Order: sequence, then C-alpha cells, then structure tokens
Amino acid sequence: MERIVGLDNEYMTVACLPDLGVVHHTMHRFVVSSAFRAALEIGLELLRTHQATKWLSDDRANSALSKQDVTWLATDWEPRTIEAGWRYWAMVMPEAVFGKMIIQRRVAAANAVGLNARTFEEPDAALAWLSTLPGGTGFHRP
Repeated sequence: MERIVGLDNEYMTVACLPDLGVVHHTMHRFVVSSAFRAALEIGLELLRTHQATKWLSDDRANSALSKQDVTWLATDWEPRTIEAGWRYWAMVMPEAVFGKMIIQRRVAAANAVGLNARTFEEPDAALAWLSTLPGGTGFHRP
C-alpha cells in the first residue's frame, strides 16, 4: 500500500494512504502550538491533493491541546478541512486523562457538524473501521 509522507519530525508524522483515502497523523510527544498547526495544514494539503475523505488521528502520546488550539480547530481548520472533503474521523485517544476529556468534546462537536467521528484505543482498529468506508482509490466525491 502506498504511503506518502508529508511531514516526519520529533513532534508528528503526517502521511496519506491514497489507496484508502486516509490522511494519518501520529503525535510522538506533546506538540507545541506552531508545530501542531503546521502539521495539520500539511495534512489538509494531503487531503486535498489526494482527494482523501478520512482522517486517522493517533494522539496517544499527546497530553492535551491548548484552549487556543481547540478554538482554532473548531473555527478555522475543521471547517476548511470539511469543505475540502473530510467526512470520516477515527481518533486514537490520548493516554492522558485531561487529553481524553478534550478529545471527547472535539469528537462530539465534529459529529454535530456532520462528520462521522469515532474514538479508538488502538490505531489498527481505527484504520480497520476507516477501511470499511467509501473513499479510497476510484472513489469520486460528489
């Protein structure tokens, strides 16, 4: 399966699996705001370029997001990403309790604006779920 890496640094890896129509980010540690936002912008570009509709977030190693980053996600990045074709979100939950609370609220908010979002404990289960959904090779968005 083809894997196109858009970013790989000490904070995050962001890649696209075009055959599945998935953008996949993995946090390697707590991510400072500027690195977090830059990584998600690269993911958005991968989503656009490869007409992906699914996103797999592996945030197990992240502790929490700042209030400013949560606001940016909700009011800036998510609307642009949904407009670009994002439809399905598989979130592998942070191990930190506070991070889990923030992400549970983000997943509920994402479902409220039309995404099909679910939480998972392991990336393999998240990818298996995304693999059952439309949006891989040969899929054309309306």
